[in-house]
Amino acid sequence: MDTTGGRPGKCRRWLALLPGFGEQPAPAYDSPAMIAYRRKGLSPGTELSSAVNDMTTSGRMSLLKPFVEDLSALAQVDFQSEVTHQRAASSQCCRGWPFANLIASFILAFRALMSYDAVLGVGLSVVSVYVFCNDNALDPVAASLDWNLVSMAVIFPISQCIGWAFSRREGALQLLGTITALLTRLWSAKHTWVVKNGAGKLVPLIDLLDQPEARADYHDLYSSLLGSLVAYLDHSRYTRARHALGLFGADRNLLERKAVALELKLQFDGHLSRVQAMVQELKARGLNGGEAHRLDSYVSQVGIAFDQLTMIKEYRTPQIFRAFSRVYVLLMPFMYGPYYADLAEQAGGKKLGEPGFALAVIFAVAVQLAVSGLVNLLVGLEDPFATKAKYAGHFDTIRVAEIAEEARLHMVAIEKQHRKGWNLREKHVQ
Repeated sequence: MDTTGGRPGKCRRWLALLPGFGEQPAPAYDSPAMIAYRRKGLSPGTELSSAVNDMTTSGRMSLLKPFVEDLSALAQVDFQSEVTHQRAASSQCCRGWPFANLIASFILAFRALMSYDAVLGVGLSVVSVYVFCNDNALDPVAASLDWNLVSMAVIFPISQCIGWAFSRREGALQLLGTITALLTRLWSAKHTWVVKNGAGKLVPLIDLLDQPEARADYHDLYSSLLGSLVAYLDHSRYTRARHALGLFGADRNLLERKAVALELKLQFDGHLSRVQAMVQELKARGLNGGEAHRLDSYVSQVGIAFDQLTMIKEYRTPQIFRAFSRVYVLLMPFMYGPYYADLAEQAGGKKLGEPGFALAVIFAVAVQLAVSGLVNLLVGLEDPFATKAKYAGHFDTIRVAEIAEEARLHMVAIEKQHRKGWNLREKHVQ
């Protein structure tokens, strides 16, 4: 299977032609975690979502299940060698062309404007300037207008919604960090805490699950838990304007997406309930009540954080705010047509081909692109987990698959090191 990844975009290929840009060598170390992803035909954290969205719910779970697998192979990883390899690769990396970030900023700004709303708005701006500058019947309408209306009716609701969207994104990051941290602490506790077994000997808590099948089920449980979390947060949203009114079959699409989202949510809740049941089984096998209560508290906190995360996933900023902003941006060229005509008249003439007309068109298009970019950013940030967003917000979405993979690697490291002492010398718990 080809694991080299997709072909780079045009912008990246152009930048690669610049001296000193994009000369970073390929990673010197390919971890088993990345190999595990590629065996599934995925590149970590990028193509995962596109593959998931095109599959049924059962297909999603079967694809995402092996987050914690091949532990015997992973246990052979020499993490110190990995660090050495990564540092060696970093030392060879080019510092980058001095203006690479500036060029990238222009490219990002351009991509933020690539939407139907922006194209339509530019077209309406040109039409508005032409009509108000060339129709003699509208000559008396030409006037210098105040821009406070734009600030109040367009910029304020857009900026307010963007602020809300970023606040929701930061809250989602905190909750997702809480979930992965607590799951990692649960995993760590079961590998590092020691309890007395039936023979009165101190052993790691995980050794109470003495059957090989039980340990395999334990790994599969965490695998399914992380997989269902990624699948749920990656699911497409269903609260667009068309869904609110049920236009063009959106009502049926709404019901289908809600049903899939509910099934994925219930799968995560079911796996979490199994974790809680396992804590009680460990208690029955020798874990004392206080420690069992602490682990049970961790599980409860994961459930609370996940429920709060679902509220962010399934609910959006006010629908009317978003609709009003998009409509007002498209009406703005005609509302300020008299201003553009007055600008053309003062700058050298309103007729087609005169400098004043050209200046009016350029100014109208620039204003329209500025507000359209803000609207695109607003729409793109509505779902902080979207990985297939078309607008500017796509660059600021939460990469859930990458976060889950980091948590998985943390768990692998814990399992590899749990029988070593604090001084990293090989010694088993007696």
